[in-house]
Amino acid sequence: MAQSAYAPLSAIYNHNIDRMEILGGQILPELHTSFKPYLRKDIALSSNKDNKQLNIILSPTDLKNINYLLHDSPDESGLYGTEFNLLKTFYKQKSAFYHVKVPDFELLLNPVLGFSSGSETNSKNLLYQNTRGIELRGKLANKVGFYSFIGENQLSVPGYLKNDIDTFGVLQGAGFIKNFKENGYDFFQAKGYITFQPIKVTTLQFGHDRNFIGNGFRSLIWSDNSRESLFLKLQTKVWKFNYTNLFTELTDLTRITGSGTGIEKKYAAVHHFSLNLGKKLNIGLYESVIFERNNSGFELNYLNPIIFYRAVEHNLNSSDNVLVGLDFKYLPVKNLCFYGQLILDEFVKDQLIKRTGWWANKWGIQSGIKYMNVLNVNNLDLQLEYNLVRPFTYTHFNRSQNYIHYNQAIAHPLGANFKEWVAVMRYQPLYELRFEITAILFNRGMDSSTLSNTYGGNILRDYNSRIKETGNKIGQGISNQVLFLQLLTTYQPWHNLNIDLRLVNRSTQSPIVTNEFIATLGIRLNLFWSTPFSYPY
Repeated sequence: MAQSAYAPLSAIYNHNIDRMEILGGQILPELHTSFKPYLRKDIALSSNKDNKQLNIILSPTDLKNINYLLHDSPDESGLYGTEFNLLKTFYKQKSAFYHVKVPDFELLLNPVLGFSSGSETNSKNLLYQNTRGIELRGKLANKVGFYSFIGENQLSVPGYLKNDIDTFGVLQGAGFIKNFKENGYDFFQAKGYITFQPIKVTTLQFGHDRNFIGNGFRSLIWSDNSRESLFLKLQTKVWKFNYTNLFTELTDLTRITGSGTGIEKKYAAVHHFSLNLGKKLNIGLYESVIFERNNSGFELNYLNPIIFYRAVEHNLNSSDNVLVGLDFKYLPVKNLCFYGQLILDEFVKDQLIKRTGWWANKWGIQSGIKYMNVLNVNNLDLQLEYNLVRPFTYTHFNRSQNYIHYNQAIAHPLGANFKEWVAVMRYQPLYELRFEITAILFNRGMDSSTLSNTYGGNILRDYNSRIKETGNKIGQGISNQVLFLQLLTTYQPWHNLNIDLRLVNRSTQSPIVTNEFIATLGIRLNLFWSTPFSYPY
C-alpha cells in the first residue's frame, strides 16, 4: 500500500483546497477538511480532477494554483519535471532541490530559508528574523513515508510579544528560547514523523508535529497555536466518514521549579469523528481528555480508540479534564460555505437556563462564512468569523491538566473569557501575486497582577482561585480590547520562493492606550509558517 507524507499546515495551501471545494458547492470526498494537515496523496487525488468532475469553471489563476499543488507533491501526483535543471543534479523537480527515485526508495530534499527585517513605531530596535534549516521527505518500499525538518532561528519581536515572553517564558509557537545579542532571541526547531498504512483504510502517523481541527481561521478544539508535540495518530477513512485517534504527550512548564530540573509530562487523548451527509454537509464530533499521573506514564485505559472518555474517567475514579464538542461545514450553493464549532467543558443545564453566570458553565462557540469570488471577481475571497469562549473554559482545579502545552494554549491563543471578530480578504490577481488583508477585533477580560484570584481568562491558572461563583460573564476583569490590522503582499517568482511585505497596525484599549505600527520586508524559501511578530493577538 503506497504511503504518503502530509502537506504543510499553511494558510495559503489550505485556502487553495478550500477554493476548489467551495467553488464547486459540494464536498470533496477525498478530503475531510476539518482535520489538518492533509495527506499529500489525498490532495493529489482531488487536484487531478478536471473542471467537469469538479463541476466548476476555474480561472487561469486557479488552474495554476492546482498545478502548484500537483508539482509540490510529485511523489503523489506523478507530475515530475521542471523548466530549470542546475548542473543536471539539482532542481530536477520544481519542488525539490535534490531528488532521488530508485526502486524501494524516494527522497525529496530542500533547504529552508527565511530572512526578514523591519521596524516598529514604539521602539528603535530592529525587528528581524533569520531562519536556516533543511527538510526532507520520502518513501521506503512504497510502504513507509517519512518527513523531517530541523532549523535554527534568531529573531527580535515587537513590544507586545516581548511582554508575553517575559510573562510566560516562551515564544508563541516555539519551545524554550534563549537570549540572543541585546534584544533578540534564539531557538531551535525539530520535527519529523513516519507514516504507515497497517490496512488499506487506516493511516498511522508517529512523530513530532502539529495538528488542527476545524474549518476556521481559529480553532476552539485543537489548533497549531502551540509548539510541536510527540503524538501517535490513526486516521481511518471508510465510505463517508473519517475517524481520527490522536494520543499526544504534552509538556507542563508549570511544574518546573528551576534551571536544570526535569521537564514534567502530561498527556492528551483525542477522538474526532467526521461524517459527510450527502454532498453539502459535513459534521464532526469531538472529545478529548487531558491527564497526568505524576510521571507514572500514559493512562492505558485512554488508548481505547472508540470508548467515551467521560465513562473511562468515571470508572477510574479520576478527575481528568474532559472536553467535548462538534464542528460542521455546510455548502448551500456554489461559492459559499458556512462553518462553526461548539465546545462544552462543563455545564449544568439548570444554571444555564437560569442564566446565573455560574462559573462552571464553560463553553465556547465559533461561527463563520467563506465567500469565494466576491461579486463575481475571480480570486477575490472573503472570510468572516466570530468566536467567543466563557471564563474558566479549558481550566481545571489541577492546573497541570489545563489545555496548555509549553505554557501555550492548545486551542485558541487568547485562552478564555473573550469575544473575537475576524475578517480576512484575499485577492490573487495573478498567480505570482497575492494580497491578504486581516482585521481582528477582540475584547478579553484579564486578571489583575495584584490579585490572587482569577476572572477566568488566564488558562495557566486553576479555577479554584476564581473570584466569584455566579454572575460571571465574558470580558469580566480588566478589559483588554485590541484591533489588529494587517496587509500582507506576497510575490512568488519561483516555486515556494516568496517575497513578503507586511504592514501591521495594532491598537490597544486597556488601562493603557497604545498604538503600534510594524513594517517588515522578507524573503523565504520553502518556509510556510509565518513570522512570529505577525501573530494577531
